Amino acid sequence: MSERKKGIITFLVIGMVVALVTVLTKWPIQTVTETVDGVEKTHYAWTPGVPISFVLCDGFFVAGVLVLGMGVLKFCRNKGTFDIISYGVSTALYTAIPVLNLRRPQEQQNEDFYAYTQRKQEERKPAGEMLIAGAILLGLAVLMLAIYLIGEK
Repeated sequence: MSERKKGIITFLVIGMVVALVTVLTKWPIQTVTETVDGVEKTHYAWTPGVPISFVLCDGFFVAGVLVLGMGVLKFCRNKGTFDIISYGVSTALYTAIPVLNLRRPQEQQNEDFYAYTQRKQEERKPAGEMLIAGAILLGLAVLMLAIYLIGEK
């Protein structure tokens, strides 16, 4: 299996976990109290009239927006949007706390901004997997919304 497919599957699994957590927090459950043989018993039951596609739509939407948002941020980072901020913060930290320089390789200790951006450009990984997985999750949310709206008529 290619690295790209592994990445897409990884982010889809992460998205499904987020969708599951969202569904479980929004699950429309009601408390039902019944008296059986003079003893009150309380149990939880699905709230009638709330379709599962309605709840799944919310779960997939939240997961899709989170994964897609992380993918967009990673895409922006890959284009160098945050390079000046990270260079400035790291330079300020290494200047203010000289002990941190002991862990840095010698060639990185006095590098200028151009060398920093070139080094970071070589280390970057593509963001396509996150964008594809987020789009798939948003597509599932739209599908669940369509099922809910069609079922309501």
